[in-house]
Amino acid sequence: MKHLYLILLVIAVLPLQAQTIYPVETYFEHNDEDNAYFKDVNLIFNKFLGEWEYSSATEYFKIRFFKVVKEREAARVLTIVRFRDMIKSHLLYRKKINGVWTDIYNTFPIPGQSSGKIHISGSRPENFATMELDYREPYSGNCPNYRSGELILAFLVTSEGPKLQWTRTEWTKSSLFFDEPCPDGTPRDASEFKIPAEMILTKVN
Repeated sequence: MKHLYLILLVIAVLPLQAQTIYPVETYFEHNDEDNAYFKDVNLIFNKFLGEWEYSSATEYFKIRFFKVVKEREAARVLTIVRFRDMIKSHLLYRKKINGVWTDIYNTFPIPGQSSGKIHISGSRPENFATMELDYREPYSGNCPNYRSGELILAFLVTSEGPKLQWTRTEWTKSSLFFDEPCPDGTPRDASEFKIPAEMILTKVN
């Protein structure tokens, strides 16, 4: 019985020992490896976390970036398991329409709910001051918006405090990801982006 216990213990421990931890900034150097964990060991994410704002006479934008630790990747190759630390976000976008401030998007959690929808996330540092994230224009229901792209965040140190340079580009659409209609029969929203493509965000919290 003692030998059986030892065998089971070894079997249970081996997968834990086999997992390799890499800095998240080396993802593309090791992303074909099984049982890898891409961890923010150098705390690159930290400078991007918290709440940031942009405002003009007709627009107001607020976003909160937060870190999710060791999230399992969606399996593209069934035999490979990988984990990553991730940056995710909630956002609020308002616009003045006919003199009245109107919420266009609000993905912050409603009081009493555990979480809101996530439309901007990722874990690809280009360097220690620049982060590349996946961007999808917010949507309601379960049918993703056609509008999606790449978001580059550049951390700036200014005399007025920390800033983020926000630059979004659009991905070329593919029928692989944007079949029409959605599985529930809902037509996809093909309207133009509403959130600005370029902004300078100010740290507020």
